Amino acid sequence: MTIEFKHVTCESKILNPTDSFHPENQVLESRWDPLTGWKQIFNSKLSEKIRMESPAVGEKIIEEVAARSKANCVFCPQNVEKMTPKFPPEILPQGRLRYGESWVIPNLFSAYEFSAVVILTDKHFLKLDEFSPHIFTGALNISLDFIKRVYGARSECKHAVMGMGYLPTSGSSIIHPHFQLYLSRIPFHYLDYVLKRSDKYFEQNSANYWKELVDVEKEAGERYVGRTGNVEWLATF
Repeated sequence: MTIEFKHVTCESKILNPTDSFHPENQVLESRWDPLTGWKQIFNSKLSEKIRMESPAVGEKIIEEVAARSKANCVFCPQNVEKMTPKFPPEILPQGRLRYGESWVIPNLFSAYEFSAVVILTDKHFLKLDEFSPHIFTGALNISLDFIKRVYGARSECKHAVMGMGYLPTSGSSIIHPHFQLYLSRIPFHYLDYVLKRSDKYFEQNSANYWKELVDVEKEAGERYVGRTGNVEWLATF
């Protein structure tokens, strides 16, 4: 079976009140994931939605919230060791993991066997353009170390996932830059589904879906980013 990047476009027409009710056509594109078959709909006009609000006011409010929350922030360096939980000694003898400004600590409320929080930096608040590759490199390195330590102690917990939402506008309850890291013996829902679909693809085609995907994307040249060691980087379809 050939990997197919199925997509369909259509138009939606409205009379736009922000443009004196002149007719406006919005192009919608539906895309189907070539492995799962799940559909997503894209509307490029959504990028203009934020402009309907005042960016200056939004930034001011966020900066005010950041300033108010700094003194009692459990992720700020003066509070981490006093106010955050520790892992049991059989997992981490020191209770927490720290490299430079990056920390791995337990989440106070667990969702999986290992629910960790990765603190990215000592700084309580950063604008998006103030994040650096160095910050994420440090956080990812300490996360990989933690994953290896957990796997060494509990090899059944082989499924790991990381996720980050920054600022309250993305659903984050704490301003300080951080992300979630989970490990479990049970595959996470999406990962479980993708693994099963990958197995089915192999059974039907006697081929590794992910290797074929990389080959197809390299040839297309639309979403292939590059390679680092044995890791291939792709932009999602």
